[in-house]
Amino acid sequence: MKATAILLSLFVSSATLAAPTLEMEPGRWQHSFTLQSADGELERAMAEMQKQLAAMPAQQRQMMEAMMQSQGMAIGQNGGSIEVCLSADDIAKGQLPQQDGCQQQLTEQNGSFKISFQCNTKPPSKGEGEFRLLNRKAYEGQLRVNTTHNGKPQQMTMQQQGKWLGPCS
Repeated sequence: MKATAILLSLFVSSATLAAPTLEMEPGRWQHSFTLQSADGELERAMAEMQKQLAAMPAQQRQMMEAMMQSQGMAIGQNGGSIEVCLSADDIAKGQLPQQDGCQQQLTEQNGSFKISFQCNTKPPSKGEGEFRLLNRKAYEGQLRVNTTHNGKPQQMTMQQQGKWLGPCS
């Protein structure tokens, strides 16, 4: 679950250098992702987490799912989603929500946005990728991430999709 939380936060790191024009609708966004690790360990850990969740008594499972949902998170077989609120001011500044300890460069190139990031978190991670806005209420993209898991280097790719859900509540 810890690895999933780290991966979720990678996409929503802050744009800190150049401020590209993000033609996005302000409001609540759902960022969905699927993961693939080079050695399959992350997928096995997520499957085990799903198995443990399914084995919980119904009331305990509902409490766990409600806790995750209250934080805007959902986890599926190969990925999950997280919801964040983007203000008009953040979008105008070319800034996205940030995880503490991460720095990111976001640049615009030929209608796409290039991302490179480095997180001084536990475990540390870094990577690069790109995304493109399909319209003001949707995007798609991919990231290549290098991190460590159980003391071993881990490489993974993350396919992402985002969609606008409505105003922030």
